[in-house]
Amino acid sequence: MSSTGTSDDSVEAPGPFSVQIVTLLRRRSTAVSVVILATLAYLPALTASPGRMPSDSKLFVYLDPGRFLADAAGSFDPRWYSGWVPHQHVAYLWPTGPWFWFFETLAVPDWIAHRLWVGTLLVSAGLGVRWLARILGLPVMAALVAAIVYQLSPYVLPYVSRTSVLLLPFAGLGWIVGFAVLGTRRPDQRWRFPAAIALVVLTVGAVNATALLMIVPAPALWLVHAVWSRLTTWRRALAFAVRTAVLCAGVSLWWVAMLLVQGRYGADVLEYSESLGSVSFTSTSTEVVRGLGYWLFYVRDAFAATTTASIDHLASGRTVLVGFVLVSVCVAAIVVARWPHRRFTALLVGVGAVIAVGAHPLDDPSPLVDALVPDTESGLALALRSSTRAVPVLVLGLALAAGALAAGAGRLHQPRPAMARLVVSVGISALAVLNLPALWQGGFVDPALERDQDPPDAWIEAAADLDGRAEGYRVLQLPGAEFGAFAWGYTVDQPLPSRTDRPLVTRDLLPLGSPAAMDLAFALDDRVQEGSVESSSIAPVARLLGVDTIWLAGGVGGARVRRGRPGTVRGGGGALYLCGEDDRRK
Repeated sequence: MSSTGTSDDSVEAPGPFSVQIVTLLRRRSTAVSVVILATLAYLPALTASPGRMPSDSKLFVYLDPGRFLADAAGSFDPRWYSGWVPHQHVAYLWPTGPWFWFFETLAVPDWIAHRLWVGTLLVSAGLGVRWLARILGLPVMAALVAAIVYQLSPYVLPYVSRTSVLLLPFAGLGWIVGFAVLGTRRPDQRWRFPAAIALVVLTVGAVNATALLMIVPAPALWLVHAVWSRLTTWRRALAFAVRTAVLCAGVSLWWVAMLLVQGRYGADVLEYSESLGSVSFTSTSTEVVRGLGYWLFYVRDAFAATTTASIDHLASGRTVLVGFVLVSVCVAAIVVARWPHRRFTALLVGVGAVIAVGAHPLDDPSPLVDALVPDTESGLALALRSSTRAVPVLVLGLALAAGALAAGAGRLHQPRPAMARLVVSVGISALAVLNLPALWQGGFVDPALERDQDPPDAWIEAAADLDGRAEGYRVLQLPGAEFGAFAWGYTVDQPLPSRTDRPLVTRDLLPLGSPAAMDLAFALDDRVQEGSVESSSIAPVARLLGVDTIWLAGGVGGARVRRGRPGTVRGGGGALYLCGEDDRRK
């Protein structure tokens, strides 16, 4: 008998086909698993919209990663918003910035570097869960099933084309829990496994403190389970937790310090961005158990759905049915599977669901949330509003339960238990694949968020001309826009700062510069948008902002970004650039 309570593969007498499959997996288990998981990660990514780029994370990390890395190391950036304290740019110092700088150095096209990045995130997530499942005693095929269920969770969809860096904690969760398991089994190696967890946290934790905090319950629940199951003592578990916390805090000081600087001297981003009510409105229990619930998965504007792949999961009866069938199978596995660690999976699912649902419904939240966050307008409530980033904890529990069911399926057909395990494993894996139509529909690059790989030649030429002008002045972009959306693609960030050293002043979604400068820039832009601006007033205001050049960006998706159409701007001296669909500069 194996540690999972099922018969070991070596003592079975399966049929010829299943013998070949089981033998192959046993002899080349790691290689076969890596190939399968890598195929499910890299193939969909590389075949999605070749040559096109999504508006993923920061535009500058693709267009000029070297300069962006240099800027990210500082606490003040004079090239934006008349000077500002950057928000979370320091997190790109590792690993995202070096990744794209490396491929830029090799002259690899940005779109290939991006798809390899996305594929690496997914395969790292799958391999981490496979390794964890093997440590917990699941056999080869069952561990692969757990990895597939986790790796192919629809949780990734609202992030993969928009903020893929937020998938780093998702990718690292299996590894973190795996090292926690080994730490409780080998108490003599007091610092080895806490240090290993700290290295993973160093890599996955900087981009967003909330995303990191939301996965902390997973290793903590393992410690609870280990003490409960008498796999360790509470003293050893507590000592392990303290050592891990100390090391993780140490490797996080570099971004925590910058977060404190930004919080004290920068704009109050939490106050300007989404409210707790808006974000928590979609985090229902039925959605989070499917791996969903993130509010950007459900929003639709006049242009398109904010996440195109969401349509299948919200409107396709087949996809919705497959998702609930997969969840039902995994939950049933927690009940019926004979596995020493099924309590751990139940804790992951239960605690993950409670945290992910969070403050929903806002007028009657759970007692836990009500006790922890009594004031829904407080800074803590706003910081923790993205409760659905705890969904990976829940998905990990479901994935391990699926693996346990696959491991114990041999009891269903005693004459040929290996065949039974193979059938159940293939069935669960097929459900996981069918539950993510984006795999074969090109959904890893959202058509509503894509752009050309590089700005038009007119932009590049005009930006070079700006660099040739006298230093000490800024360029003013009129009319402003909440997001960068042009005829050549959707950039979110304004592309001009990545093409020139000349500082840019323009409207953006959030007023992230100093209040005085932002009020002045927004007031001027409002009048331009409304068509009520007096041409003679532009030059005096521009001089107050340190501007000697006005940049009129044509071809802007006005309806998408709620921006007025530019009229004729006269007078004032200086230079005027018109960059639009015709790729002409004046």
